Amino acid sequence: MAQGVGRGLLTRVETPGLPDSDTAQVVGAGFVADADGPSVSAGPPRHGEHTREALAELGFAAAEVEALLAAGAVCEARS
Repeated sequence: MAQGVGRGLLTRVETPGLPDSDTAQVVGAGFVADADGPSVSAGPPRHGEHTREALAELGFAAAEVEALLAAGAVCEARS
């Protein structure tokens, strides 16, 4: 980790909803470019943030997703 910090590969991003802070340290691309390399522009998704979208992409109908949510088999992010 010290090498990642020393090379500037770690960055802090806003991550609302964390218990102790509103930021999280994340790893960037793993390499450094001379000019304008890749960067981290947003924090990680909240737990359950993309549940409906992911299940829809897997072919679940809206009623099936609702049933899974009601049964507690999957969760959604809290607002």
